[in-house]
Amino acid sequence: MDWKEFQEITAQLFRQLGCVAETNKRVSGARAAHDIDVWITFSIHGIETKWIIECKYWNSNVPKEKILALRTIVEDVGADKGIIVTKTGYQTGAVQATNYTNIKLMTFSELRKVLVRDLPDISRSNTVKPLQPRSSLEILRREIILNNLRNPSPEISAEFYRAFLIESHDQQIQKAAVAGLEKIGGCQAIQLLTERLLDLWGLGAISRTIVGLSKLASDGGILALSATLLIDYHSYYEKLSAVKNACHHLGDQDTEHILTSVLDRRDSSGIHSIHKLSKVIDEEITQIRKTSNNDLQHGLNIGCFFRNRYWADMIQIPNHIEDSIEYTESRFPGLVYTIQQLDLTTLV
Repeated sequence: MDWKEFQEITAQLFRQLGCVAETNKRVSGARAAHDIDVWITFSIHGIETKWIIECKYWNSNVPKEKILALRTIVEDVGADKGIIVTKTGYQTGAVQATNYTNIKLMTFSELRKVLVRDLPDISRSNTVKPLQPRSSLEILRREIILNNLRNPSPEISAEFYRAFLIESHDQQIQKAAVAGLEKIGGCQAIQLLTERLLDLWGLGAISRTIVGLSKLASDGGILALSATLLIDYHSYYEKLSAVKNACHHLGDQDTEHILTSVLDRRDSSGIHSIHKLSKVIDEEITQIRKTSNNDLQHGLNIGCFFRNRYWADMIQIPNHIEDSIEYTESRFPGLVYTIQQLDLTTLV
């Protein structure tokens, strides 16, 4: 990823909520014109709101001077808020410079979580209208692409879908790619779907990917879902439900019964109880381990081990991680490597 892609992905996060997000926008102010990385506009309760997003794809922490500069621009153009998004962090002086201001400092990971949890009014407002295609020709072209993705021709391989599922930032395109990979099936399809789950952006695409893996249970979908179960607590129960449904279709009644018991006792308050989940997750994982489903058992071992070795010891994972790695590699070559590429301890 480079700075330009970092900027575009940041803009796309807001677009998925229905905001208008323009990159490299030149905005006139009272004293001068300013080049804005991402210019966000949306209407809520009939009031137009304008935000400035500055994207800093730096390897070093952002200094105080950049915050002071953004404060000046926000004031000059009459924006309601200014946000600096970085892949690293901020110097101490920079954080202090935001006190009592309408400037917010965030890492990209923090921004993604805030947009999911703290901006429901934007996504639900009936005054916000998503960006529309410019012409009927564009609509037709898009429908052709979506249809071709959903219905792959016999000569198309799963790897062909990488650009649409992993590299695209269009959730509708990603969902169509998942539908196509379901029909192709096999190890490569599972690999791509698992890689998509390691990117927490795009709730709709994540949900569709989870369903896609559950439909490929006989190819290793349960193994992939259980290995990624603890990546993000927001999708924890969603994945368990998908595994339960897959076991139902496979006729694995014992595992289905165990997962049903866990799901029936979950906290009904939903996303707002995510912070409580860590207090009960060890008990639930212990109960799930009673299943005789090999994919679920070994997948949990892999996911827990690479998420946090100490946490894995705490919930008494059997001391046979080597067996689980060997099983996983024989069942699904490449999954262990994929899980190892992400530091899962930083995601929840």
